[in-house]
Amino acid sequence: MKNGVDVGGPRETARRDEAREQTVQLKQERCLQAHYAEAVPLALPKSEQDRILGELDQIRQLVDAHHREYTDARARLDNALNLMANCADIKNRCDDSNRHLSNQAFFPKV
Repeated sequence: MKNGVDVGGPRETARRDEAREQTVQLKQERCLQAHYAEAVPLALPKSEQDRILGELDQIRQLVDAHHREYTDARARLDNALNLMANCADIKNRCDDSNRHLSNQAFFPKV
């Protein structure tokens, strides 16, 4: 991210969020290990675990949103490719007014 603008696209953003999730999970493990080793007071791991769980929840929501966006984009792309694969057949089956509309849909002005 540069100056608050996401760079690298949706895939890169999803990868960063997944890597962040792994990092937070490691923090969670370390916190638990410190608790078992009695290296920190009991209240500290509880508050840290609460913070970590909140962060993990937020990250998982972001990752899920990325996956939904990808799935939606993939479905739109598949639909567009199916239309393009059949555009000649679609155009040939149309009457004159619909053929004109199909021309506008398939071949917009550049």
